[in-house]
Amino acid sequence: AEDYDLKATRNQRPWLGLGYGKEFYQPVPLPKTNTGFVHYMPHNSVLWIWMRLGHFGFFFFLMMIYTILVKGSFKLKTIRDPMLRTAGIMAVVVVLIVFCAGKYDLALTSYRLMALMATLVGVLGVLDKIDDAEHARQELIAPAA
Repeated sequence: AEDYDLKATRNQRPWLGLGYGKEFYQPVPLPKTNTGFVHYMPHNSVLWIWMRLGHFGFFFFLMMIYTILVKGSFKLKTIRDPMLRTAGIMAVVVVLIVFCAGKYDLALTSYRLMALMATLVGVLGVLDKIDDAEHARQELIAPAA
């Protein structure tokens, strides 16, 4: 019922979305609960983003996820330190897992998951600089013979 309601709401304002802070429409009423929170934050957080941002915003959201996954994967090829490569792999995998889990649950609305994902994406962004600095430090300590 939630997915149907989200799609119906998305179809009311498809290009720019409904925006945040507004209840989504309920052509199929949801079961009564003791909180009104369920009318703002459904379980399918991928459809939630699509409904809130519309087609344009959702396209750019998908491009952001795609860029993190693809550029992050390509960046991992250049990392020499195995520990840094592991951190980079973890960043790419966490982004993929959070997006997949967001299809079925509140993953994209969880502050803890978003803080973890943002930190790991930030680390992924500077991983090559950290690796280059570490490699240069190793060369200073033990110069090649």
